[in-house]
Parts: sequence; C-alpha cells; structure tokens
Amino acid sequence: MKISKKSSLCALMIIGIISLIIVAVNAIPELVSEQSAYASCTEKQTNKKSFVADTEKISIGEVCQRDARIILYECQDNDCNSKTKITENYKRNDSLIPFNNFDLNKKYYYECFSCETAPIVKEGSTLTGKEPVVKDKKCAITITEGEKVSLKWQGSDPDKEVGPQGKLTYKYEGVVGESGQWQTKRGDAGIYQVKAKISDGEYTDETSLCIEVLKKNTAPKVNASAAIKVYEGETIKLDAICTDTEGDKTTIAYTGWMTADTRTTNYEDAGEYSTVINCKDQFNDESSATVKIIVLNKNRPPKITWVANN
Repeated sequence: MKISKKSSLCALMIIGIISLIIVAVNAIPELVSEQSAYASCTEKQTNKKSFVADTEKISIGEVCQRDARIILYECQDNDCNSKTKITENYKRNDSLIPFNNFDLNKKYYYECFSCETAPIVKEGSTLTGKEPVVKDKKCAITITEGEKVSLKWQGSDPDKEVGPQGKLTYKYEGVVGESGQWQTKRGDAGIYQVKAKISDGEYTDETSLCIEVLKKNTAPKVNASAAIKVYEGETIKLDAICTDTEGDKTTIAYTGWMTADTRTTNYEDAGEYSTVINCKDQFNDESSATVKIIVLNKNRPPKITWVANN
C-alpha cells in the first residue's frame, strides 16, 4: 500500500502531539522518611500515608514495614478525615503492592499494620497533642526532655522541573512546626504524632511518624535546717527530709561531723561544725545540703571538795 506525503505528515504531527503530552504530565512527588524501619512484626498499626492518584494502577506500601498488612481507603475530603475502605492486602518480602482502578486526581489513604515495636494510634487522633497516641513500646524517634528534634526526610520526584513551583517544597505539621525542628523542655514527656508533606505546587505527598519524649529524671531535694544550736550535753537530731518529684526510691547519707541523724554532745564539744546531708534516688541523681552545727558552752555549777587538814 502506498502512503501519501500528506498521510505521513499527519502521522508525524500526531506522534509529536502525543510526545508533547507525555513530557508535560506532572508526576506526583514521593516522600520517604530517612528513619530506620521496624523489625519483627505483629498486628499493630505503624504508619500511614495519603496520595493523589496519577494513574489507574499504583503500587503502594513504601512507608510500611516488611510483611505489613495494608488497608486502602478513598478520601471523602481533602484531609482524609472522612474515608471509605476499598480493599486490603499484604506486603510480602518488602515488595510493594499493586492496586488497580484508581480514579485519576482523586486522593487516597492507606494504613500499615505490622511491627510490635511501633505505637498504636487511637481512632480519630490529631497531630497536635500527646494524648492521641497510646504508648506500646517505641517510636521511630525517642528522645529525653530537653533534647532537640530535627526531622529529616528524602523527597523524590521523577519530573522535578514540571509543576507550578518548578521545585519541591517541604512542610511539617504537629509539634515540630513547619521547619521540622523542635526543642523540647521539661513537661513535654509523651508520644506525639507528626506529619511531613512534600509538594511541587500541584501534587502533594505526605506521611507521618511518632516521636516519644521520655521524662527527664530530676534529682531529689533535701529539706533540712541550715543551722542548729545546742548546748554541751544535749542530743542533736537532724530532721532531714528527702523528696523526689517522680516518686523514686531515695536514700540519705550523712558525712562530716555527724555520720548519722543523731549525736549526743559532751562537755568537750563546744565549737562550730558542719555536716553534709546527701539525698540520692535509684537513678543515682542526687543533691545535698550542708547544716551548720553550733555547740555552745554550758555553764556548769562549781563544786567544792573538802581537803583534809595537813
């Protein structure tokens, strides 16, 4: 069959148009945490992620642990607060799960159920408080009050230059703020759920993890009189009290002029002395107080003794 020049030209134009359309399609950026994955698995909720479908067939489960069970939902609103379950499947040997029949440009959401080392998230949890997450064992990030959190995520996008922004931007939600930084302080102990988002100006991807802030142990306090005055011959009683805000078990020790909480003076003890009271808890955090002890001369009545006549 002979093909005319006009037909060939039309065919080339069609190929060119198709090629142009393929180049211009903006792919959805992917956000993956650089935190280490969990190990041994049981049925505990571990992670979750929302995304916008750009094709009818998508493989999901990148934020889930090895051999995790994944439940897929269709979002009924932009924040996925309202969602409808579609199906579920298992991620085997760390292989992503292909799902079919996604509606283009529709938002979806999936949850991972896997490792026992992960936290359990209550239904209806938010991202701004410490109450929504029930502690099971460990979160991906565990710190102590007073330490700083610096979230680090790795974004990827097959077409970084395509999209209204022409670049990728990151945003964080929860206690870490938009910068992903959080300087903790005393009183922040608890488990927090935070979210990270990546956007190219058109599409977004998001994921979340939990941060456990451990309570920083405080040293117990010694309550005792700063100075005590007694007269020679009297008994000194150091009424020291050791208190611990966490209710930890405490012990008291005495060093210096007194090595116990009581001492009976004699008529040779007049002078000034000091005793250190040390209070220690079961974690070896300790504090001390110094007590000044003043022993006063006690006036004793004179005695007369008959001396025989020489």
